[in-house]
Amino acid sequence: MADCKKMLGELSDYIDGDLQEQLCKELEAHLIDCPNCRVMLDSLNKTVSICREGAEEPVPEDIQKCLQAALAQKWAKKPKS
Repeated sequence: MADCKKMLGELSDYIDGDLQEQLCKELEAHLIDCPNCRVMLDSLNKTVSICREGAEEPVPEDIQKCLQAALAQKWAKKPKS
């Protein structure tokens, strides 16, 4: 499980081709034996493809206001450090 957490943290760089060669080899070896991480990689690859291929759609103003209000509420509750 610790390996999975480490590997999942590297998937984005792996997809982008920015992962160091040694980590890339470790991740590929891990993916051979870990179906859960393979599913995560496949899902992330599909998400990236959809985002790259998709057309930009404007967010309706009422939804923007709702999201901004929800974010402001979350930030207000966040403990200040």
